[in-house]
Formats: sequence, C-alpha cells, structure tokens
Amino acid sequence: MVAPAAVSMASILENTKSQVKFYILERKTLPISKTNRAKLSDLKQKYENFSIEYIPVDPDDFSDMIPPVSGYITIDTYFRYVIPDVVPDLKKAIYLDADTIVQGDIAELYNLPLDDCYVGGVNHPKEYWDKFPLFYEIVSNLKLDNPYFYVNGGVMVFDCEKCRQDNIDNLLKEKTRQYKEKIKWADQDIMNWVLQGKLRSCLGGLILYSMHYASISIQKKKQRLFTTMVRKNHGIAICLQTICSGNTQIKRRLLMN
Repeated sequence: MVAPAAVSMASILENTKSQVKFYILERKTLPISKTNRAKLSDLKQKYENFSIEYIPVDPDDFSDMIPPVSGYITIDTYFRYVIPDVVPDLKKAIYLDADTIVQGDIAELYNLPLDDCYVGGVNHPKEYWDKFPLFYEIVSNLKLDNPYFYVNGGVMVFDCEKCRQDNIDNLLKEKTRQYKEKIKWADQDIMNWVLQGKLRSCLGGLILYSMHYASISIQKKKQRLFTTMVRKNHGIAICLQTICSGNTQIKRRLLMN
C-alpha cells in the first residue's frame, strides 16, 4: 500500500512548486503503522514542500452500506462521500486512483471551473464503451438521462463548499442505503445517478498515466489515491487517500491537505 501511494505522492510533488500538506484518512480500527508512516515521511529526503497529518475514520459509520459487489470492493469505498466534510475549510478536492501518476502541475486540474456542478470527472469515451459492453449494462441499470455520460471514479474534482451547502454527503448515503442491492459499481454508480446534471466533464491539459489501464499490476492489488487541494495564503493544500484491497477485503484510506 505504501509504495504505490508514495509514488503517486512523489509524482504530484515533482510537478508542483506549491506548499502541500497531506491529511491521511485512515481506518480508526486499522491505523497505518509507524513503520509505514515513516516510509511516507521519507519523501522529505527529496521534497521539502509538504507535511502530513493523520485523521481516523470509523468504518462503523458506513456499516449499513455494505457494497453488493463481491471481490475487491469493500465498505471503505463509500468513504469518498465524506471528502467535502473531512476538513471544514476545504474548497475543492481532487480524487485520483493511486495507480495514477501525475505528469503535470496538479493545480491545473484544481483550477478547472466546475460551473456550479458538485463534481467534475473524466467521462468514459464512446470508443471505451464500445470496447467494453459491460458499460451498457451499467447505464441500463441506472437509467441515466445521457447514456454516454458516466464519470469514472478514478479522477474526480469536488466542489466541497457546494457539497457541504447542499448536504450532498447525507444525500449520497441515503440513496446508497435505499438502492444498495440494485447498484453494480457501488459509490461510482450512486454518484453518477444522484448527481447527474450536476456532473461536469473535465480533464484539462493535465497528463494522468494510469498503471491500471496500462495493464500494470502492483502485487495484484488494486489501489486508489485521493487528492484534495485548497488554496491558502501559504500555497496549495492537498488531501490524498489510498485504498489497498486484496483477498483480506481490507482497504485503507489516505487523506491529505
């Protein structure tokens, strides 16, 4: 878990000159070990423009939203809902899969306008849908107004202020509890369905390289990374969250600001 997260963090730091503070969101019942914390802090040997703070999250708060999908998806995937509320002064949040390497200044993605939308994300191109018929099944199940607009959960930009204002966290939780037996892809389905009309397609000029889509596996474990950014007087604050899952059905979250 630590190595892929460290690589993703390094790719962010390598391409931005802004000051960064990382809040690490971890399971209250399964905190990140001192050894692994030290490994992440070792990035200080090369980068000086960041700091880290760890925040515990109680998984019992999501116990009634158990994902209907077997395999690598566990209840932790729904932690994404609370991104806007973890740190009350966050203005925007960028979520990235941890198998994503950032090859440009991530501030470019942060600065993209959301135009009064709650979330911005990367839409699956039509040729991708044609290559994987499963997407048609997903859209049919959700009955989306636009069958060719389904945002991938691996890259998401949150307008945290707007989400807090309209209590989107609780709305997503409510709909998940109501439809958890019907959805296919957990929180990604819920967000695309509930927020349709308030989702913006955005990627901009930022180059994102996904090891997953390049068919590169890290010890056959799927990992994610969540990055949140806030403009403050001292620079950019970033939240990074990572989930590590395997046969143990355990996921851990890294959140940074």
